Amino acid sequence: MSVLVVGASGATGQHLLVQLLDRGEHVKAIIRSTSTLPDNIKKYPNLSLIVGNIVEISIKELQNHLTDCHAVLSCLGSHFVF
Repeated sequence: MSVLVVGASGATGQHLLVQLLDRGEHVKAIIRSTSTLPDNIKKYPNLSLIVGNIVEISIKELQNHLTDCHAVLSCLGSHFVF
């Protein structure tokens, strides 16, 4: 079983990823760009990166990503422009 993490490339998301990966969890992370994750996180063998914007992923594609997941964790934030 896997854990799906959205918002994984942000400050909180990165901390969550490391904690889950260090516990031996298999983690799927939806991120907009692989360049936003440090190399030490990308090197975990139990990490699967899914590149894409969560708001642009179709329901069917999201269902496929969730088939073997026992949990979904969200670290999505919002960006405010003043």
